[in-house]
Amino acid sequence: VRKYLSERSLQANPALDLAFTAYTPGETLGLLENPVIRDWHRGCVARLDEKYDTIVLVPCAKTKPWTGPAVGKSKLYSAYNALREEMPNACFVTISEPLGIVPMQAWGDFPQYDNPGLFRDDAQRSGMTKEQWANSPFKRTYGVPFDEAARAVCIERLGVVVGEFLSNNKDRRIVSVVDSATGSASTHGEMLDIAIQESGVEVSRHPKRLEPRVSPLSYLRGVLTGGE
Repeated sequence: VRKYLSERSLQANPALDLAFTAYTPGETLGLLENPVIRDWHRGCVARLDEKYDTIVLVPCAKTKPWTGPAVGKSKLYSAYNALREEMPNACFVTISEPLGIVPMQAWGDFPQYDNPGLFRDDAQRSGMTKEQWANSPFKRTYGVPFDEAARAVCIERLGVVVGEFLSNNKDRRIVSVVDSATGSASTHGEMLDIAIQESGVEVSRHPKRLEPRVSPLSYLRGVLTGGE
């Protein structure tokens, strides 16, 4: 089953490194020990260039990388890249599992991963609907293992990485658009909760968008330019 899931991930992103795939919390925990990921965590928390007076925290997306042709598949990243052009003093920074932080300068050049393993919903972890399972070679639905304790450790560790980044950039205006409009918890939101608690840095939090399947460009432009 794992081989099948990884093949599907590779079809979605031909640049994917299969060493950076994790479909369960336990696999994600192992991924956090990968030397490449650990080196990324040490480097990604650095202070940003002084020209940026605003940091915009955004969620990661399955569509990767986040610049170039692939971006057209993501309404979120299409909006972020448009706003980058409009707002040269703002740095858009992705909150990511397993990378923690991916600043926009690295959106075209980061370890290509697929890490749905921290989702509590089985369909989200596998990326498979019941119909897709029925049409797969298995002809039945397979549950993907889930370990709540391992998930909690992953969220905690990644939250600490994000918190270190916030601490190193605490004198900037920091705006987050990672939360769900419905108020339901997300992995990114949980990581940010821990980061704020760890760092004590003030973050202005907003939903990532107000309507599903609609470009958030106008909404985000209002959030970032309309004051708070």
